[in-house]
Amino acid sequence: MALMQNKIRFLAIIGLAAVLGLPSDGRADADDPPFGLYLSLDAAGGLARVDNAEVVGGRPSPNLTEDSEFDMAAGGGLALGFDWRYLFPGVTLRNEVEFFHLVRIDVDSRPVFTDALPALGVENNMSTTTIMFNTEYEFDLGTWYWPFVGFGVGYARNHSEAEWNNLDPANSEFVEQDTDVDNVAFSAQFGLGFKITDRWWTDAGYRYIYVGEAAMELTESTITDTFRIEWDDLDRHELRFGFNYRF
Repeated sequence: MALMQNKIRFLAIIGLAAVLGLPSDGRADADDPPFGLYLSLDAAGGLARVDNAEVVGGRPSPNLTEDSEFDMAAGGGLALGFDWRYLFPGVTLRNEVEFFHLVRIDVDSRPVFTDALPALGVENNMSTTTIMFNTEYEFDLGTWYWPFVGFGVGYARNHSEAEWNNLDPANSEFVEQDTDVDNVAFSAQFGLGFKITDRWWTDAGYRYIYVGEAAMELTESTITDTFRIEWDDLDRHELRFGFNYRF
């Protein structure tokens, strides 16, 4: 009787393991191959540039002292993607949706204008949030590392946090204002991937990304005048590092 009960218990354990997709010893099978879905944690730092500044509205014909600005910026993001080789062996192509945020693009000038507002000073920090749809192709060398190239297209929001002071001795005034500009973004990149295990890998590389226009809107409450400083081009040269996991 005891032997029959032990057999029933053993069969019950085997059946439960089959239902749960576990091996008979009750442990998760670490050797199950990944099926292609992956998650990436990315960090980047590099050079950001704004160019082709123009004043829209407000004071008549103010002249800017400079038409481009460079600054170091850094950020991070997440990507969810799929590696097609797990459905089609030999097709070393990946697609992903990436969310990324980059901060500290400082565009400061004192003075900004040379004629109409010779004493105006501006401090401006711009940040960029992107949602990109990326495609990457890997060159399979049969080794633990591989080169890759890729491109992306998506959405970018450039956010400007401006603080300016008209520095008028009779009526000095500080103003803080935020301005958002939405754009289509484009990117191209290349780099190297490095295998850690079948599920884990890292990658490092370079990416150029163009995120469109940016603007800084200023309101002079003392004379009820509003104008915008607009830049036609905002782009970045990034050095990127990623840590990735395949499910």
